[in-house]
Amino acid sequence: MMNEHNQTTQTDVVVIENQLPVITFSIDERYYALPIADVIEVAAMVEAIKVPDSRPELLGVINRHGSILPLLDMRRVFGVDPKPIQVSTLFIVASYQNQTVGLVVDAVFQVEYIDETEIETTQAYGRYVRGIVTQESVVIQIITLEAILSQFLNNIEQLNELKSDSELWS
Repeated sequence: MMNEHNQTTQTDVVVIENQLPVITFSIDERYYALPIADVIEVAAMVEAIKVPDSRPELLGVINRHGSILPLLDMRRVFGVDPKPIQVSTLFIVASYQNQTVGLVVDAVFQVEYIDETEIETTQAYGRYVRGIVTQESVVIQIITLEAILSQFLNNIEQLNELKSDSELWS
């Protein structure tokens, strides 16, 4: 559901047996999906504060409703050359086990329902991919937020310590 600020907010998801609701997005003309249960909202880019001595995948942090939200450049996470971040750049606010992160992507499409019986899974797809499905000749890689957060968890925990710095967020 789009609101007046061009943001999508989480709504009730209809549960369909054997169907996995996902939000679809792209990075470098490759298609990905994230289970909608992990998604809070899709938002437009705001100015991020760069964190000194952080990994290149971490674009910085933003103030999201009074809380620190780290922004991960999913192009870098997936080994794709970075591209400039612009006001029109979108990010997916996602959460897993009380850890919230902004995933910066090239484009966000829509919520799709994927037949879980058609998802191919294997360790060969890499640590961030839960499975792959083909829909209308398009290959969609379903990512696992847990693996992405565990790879970057140390940085995210350090960022939570910044929350006490009232100059950044007041």
